[in-house]
Amino acid sequence: FSKGLTFVNATSDEKEFSYVCRSGKTNKVSVHYKEKVITTKVDDLLMDVTFRALNDGYGFQYTFRKEDASVSSLIWENEFTEFNLPIDSTTYGMDYVPNKTDKGTFYSYEEQYLTRPVLDIDYVSKVSFPFGYDANGYYSFITESALMGSGYHGSFLQKNDKGILATVEAPASGTDPDYSVALPFTSPWRVSCVGSYATAVETTIVEDIQGDIQEYVPEGESNNADYYDWVEPGPAAWNWYLHPNDQADYDLQKTYIDLAKDMGWKYTILDGGWEGNHSFSEQKELIDYAHNNGGKKLKVIVWAETMDKFGNEAKMRRTLDYYHELGVDGLKVDFWDGQQHTGLPHQMEDKQTIKQYDDFYKMTAEYHMVVNCHGCNKPTGEKRKYPHIINREAIFGNEMGRVFSDQGPINTVLRAAVGPTDFTPVVLPSEYDVTVGYQMALTVLYESGLPSMADLDETYRKDLYKDYFSRLPAAWDKTKFIDGTPKTYVVVARKKGDNWWVGGVTASKERNITVDLSFLDVGSNYSATFYTDNGSRGREATIEKETEIVTSTTKKLIHLSSQGGFAIELIKQQ
Repeated sequence: FSKGLTFVNATSDEKEFSYVCRSGKTNKVSVHYKEKVITTKVDDLLMDVTFRALNDGYGFQYTFRKEDASVSSLIWENEFTEFNLPIDSTTYGMDYVPNKTDKGTFYSYEEQYLTRPVLDIDYVSKVSFPFGYDANGYYSFITESALMGSGYHGSFLQKNDKGILATVEAPASGTDPDYSVALPFTSPWRVSCVGSYATAVETTIVEDIQGDIQEYVPEGESNNADYYDWVEPGPAAWNWYLHPNDQADYDLQKTYIDLAKDMGWKYTILDGGWEGNHSFSEQKELIDYAHNNGGKKLKVIVWAETMDKFGNEAKMRRTLDYYHELGVDGLKVDFWDGQQHTGLPHQMEDKQTIKQYDDFYKMTAEYHMVVNCHGCNKPTGEKRKYPHIINREAIFGNEMGRVFSDQGPINTVLRAAVGPTDFTPVVLPSEYDVTVGYQMALTVLYESGLPSMADLDETYRKDLYKDYFSRLPAAWDKTKFIDGTPKTYVVVARKKGDNWWVGGVTASKERNITVDLSFLDVGSNYSATFYTDNGSRGREATIEKETEIVTSTTKKLIHLSSQGGFAIELIKQQ
């Protein structure tokens, strides 16, 4: 399908539609695109290439079918999709760096994004999606969409012999990869946002490119007008970061259940090892404590290992039946890359693992359980079809013990621009890390349908932080990029109801930033609480807190320490 093609026809169309986001950077989305489908033929096989142009980018996908519509199959060898960037482009990409253990080689999208000229990308490195670049005054990112359910594998980029970035199969697949595709076959979308940094931060193109699709509804539920009304984005109390070996201590878990209720959060997370030697009745008693104690129902997320608990359909059903009987409300499913096992027939992003994701999403929808994937691949717009997939790792977060200041601006316009990020926010940074202001800013800069609040119980209860973290939303009505670049600093504002939150970080050096609040409603007063750096560092660090009345005409000068940041909470006055 790369040469010897006979042109058949071309058709054009134009469509408009809208949909509601249950979690993410905006709640209501209106989409308009123009479409052209070009059909070519080789022997008795047809290939349709569907192109869609939107206001904020483009996408294309391939469909292969038999001319007589009969069923057949093909063996996929190579994909010849290429992205030919201008030679003076600056790129932002995460190289494939294999995680080698005694059990094999694994990868889960948790490396640093590198900034380099496109000419400096070598011919050996495989670079993951999403991939960003600056060229000719524009910013663009490239990624893939609708991977789940496609019957295809995940993809990376690699320079070919022409020096052009070609689409290649994701590495670190299992021992028995399957390259067959049944006809008719439609590939995932290759999608690109094009415009400015603001375009990237505000876009929903990874979901929009899929068209006017329907949310998945389990069989027998087709008459349910709002099947996913049980999906609730919200912060979660998560104590594994500072108590990794104490998850089976149910007194500790009750402390964080109480914290979550007092903070008004939606969830608590019981992480790896939470079952311990506890009986079913003891486990259920803890979950009932979260659901019923104090008259505030708190939802419970439990951790589980992917291949052991969900490695095939029978395991999925057995595990979900057990958790359903316990009363579990959601799952944090880890090690999709397979790193707990030796010699897996499939892992990471090969075709079989992508199918496992899809089967898992469908089955968890039946049980009304929200999902947070860990040790996993990047988001590919699955929340559009499966709204209960509200969070995803595939990012270097605080779980690693620290974050790097230069990654905040890049992640904001690249990784966080394509879907949710479980970056596990903390308040107090590690000793060699960024400032408190930087950490607080990340809660605004990064989309996350289930922010896993990772600091100590007593930290969140302090007057200095309690108001901010108790009112912080996890799903937004509107997102607005304010200022910055991937290499210097970035400032973003997000709205929920009548109120706004603003976050900003600097990549490295100390700087002063003027924040223009002209996005606020004209003629209204807002009570603005500013959280700004004071030069302190490490787990004993603090922050300056100041409240004043502001309007849409206010321009606030804010000082950021080296590797610093700030957050603002803006409450509209009635």
